[in-house]
Amino acid sequence: MITTAPELIYMLKVNIGIALFYAFYKLFCCRDTFFQWRRIALLSFLALSFLYPLMDMQAWVKEQPAINELADYYALMMLTETNTSTATVVTAPVAIPTPDLLDIIKFVYWIGILLLSARFMIQLSSIFRLVLKCKSINVDQISIRSLSEPANPFSFWQWIFIYLPGLKEDEKQEILTHEQTHVRQWHSIDVIISEIVNIICWMNPFAWLLKTEIRLNLEYLADHKVMESGTNKKAYQYHLLGLANQNRQTGLYNNFNLS
Repeated sequence: MITTAPELIYMLKVNIGIALFYAFYKLFCCRDTFFQWRRIALLSFLALSFLYPLMDMQAWVKEQPAINELADYYALMMLTETNTSTATVVTAPVAIPTPDLLDIIKFVYWIGILLLSARFMIQLSSIFRLVLKCKSINVDQISIRSLSEPANPFSFWQWIFIYLPGLKEDEKQEILTHEQTHVRQWHSIDVIISEIVNIICWMNPFAWLLKTEIRLNLEYLADHKVMESGTNKKAYQYHLLGLANQNRQTGLYNNFNLS
C-alpha cells in the first residue's frame, strides 16, 4: 500500500488555501479603493496559505468534550454496523495511484520549479546588468538609470530606469512620481514574494491569478499617488495609452504602463 508523503499533503493544503483566499479576495476585496489594505490582505493570504497547514488541529479537537462524544458515538455505530454485516459485505478494491504515476507527477513538478527558478535568476541577473550598464544621473534631484535604448520606464528595488529622449516635462514628472512610489513603498518585495510563491505552486492556476492581482494592485497604488500630485487625469490616461501601444515586457520589475 502506498502512503502519501506528508510534504505532498502539506502542498495540497497550501494550494487549496491559495484557491480559497483568491476566491475570497475576488468576492469581497477587489471592488474597493483601499489599495494599501489590499496590499496587506494579499500578502497575508499568501502567508496564511503556507501557515495554516502547520496548525495542530488534533490537539484542539481532543480538548472539546462535545466533539469527543460525537466521535465516540459515531465510531461505536460504525463498529456495530461492521460486525452485523461482515458476512454480506464485500469490500470493493480501492484504486490507488501507482508509484510510477506519483513519480511522474513529482518529476514534472520539479522540472517546472527548475525552469521557473532559472527564469527568475535570469531576470534578476538582467536587471543587475542594467544597473551596471546604465549611466546614473539626477533628474529633479532623483537618481535614475538612463536607458540607452527606447523602452518603457520601470523600476526594481531602489532603481528607476527611464529612456529620457523625447519625453515631455509633464510626462517625465508623471513617470518619476509613479516609479518613486514603487521605490519608496518597496513594491519589489511584493513582486519577489509573489514570484517565489508562483514558482513553488506553479501547477496551481490560482497562484498565477493571485500574482496578477498583486501586480495590478501595486500599479493602482502608484497611479493613485500620481493623481494625488495634481496630475491631469485625462492627460495621464492618454500617456498610459501611448505607452501601452509600445512593446512591453513583463518581469520582476514594476512597469509604468502596466497601470
